[in-house]
Amino acid sequence: RGPAAPALSPASGQPPLRPDTVNRALIPAVAADGRRSASELAAVAGVSAATVRRRLNQLIEARDLVLRCEVARELTEWPVSATLWARVPADRVAATARGLLSMAEVRLCASVTGPQNLLFTVWLRSVADVQRLEAQLAEHLPELTLVDRAIALRQTKLMGRLISPAGRAVDVVPMDIWSSG
Repeated sequence: RGPAAPALSPASGQPPLRPDTVNRALIPAVAADGRRSASELAAVAGVSAATVRRRLNQLIEARDLVLRCEVARELTEWPVSATLWARVPADRVAATARGLLSMAEVRLCASVTGPQNLLFTVWLRSVADVQRLEAQLAEHLPELTLVDRAIALRQTKLMGRLISPAGRAVDVVPMDIWSSG
C-alpha cells in the first residue's frame, strides 16, 4: 500500500491549508484590514509583494480564505436581526434550506445537529416583522417547524469586529485559526 492521500478541505475539495509561517502571518493581517496593499502585507509576512499576491490568489481559489464585506445594519432598512431554530424532516432539509435561501431576509442558513436541525438568521425591518415572517414560512415551507427564535436589536461583535452602538466597526478581535484551544 502507498501513503494515504491527504484529507481534502470540505469547502474546496483541495488539500487543507498549510499552517506555514507565511499563511500564519498573512491571514490574520488580511482579517484585521482587508484593504491593506500587497506591499503592506508583505512587510507583515516577511515576503515579497509578488509572493503575497500569489498566496492570496491560491488561498482565495481554494476557498481557504473567503473575502466578505459587511454593512452597518443600522444604516440599512433592515436594522433588526433574528436567529431562528427549526425542525425539518431529514429528507427535506436541503429543499427547505434552498427555499429559505431564496428569501431576501435570510442572511445565513445552516444544517445543524440535534433536535433542531436547521438554523437561520434573518434581517428584518422591525421586530413586528418576525410574526409576518413566521406566517410566510408556515405558508411556503409547511415542513418547517419553528422551535425557537432570538431577536438581536443591537450587535456588539460581527465577523471578528467589535461594533459600536452606531453600528460601526471600532476594533478587531484577532483570530488564530491554528490554535488548539
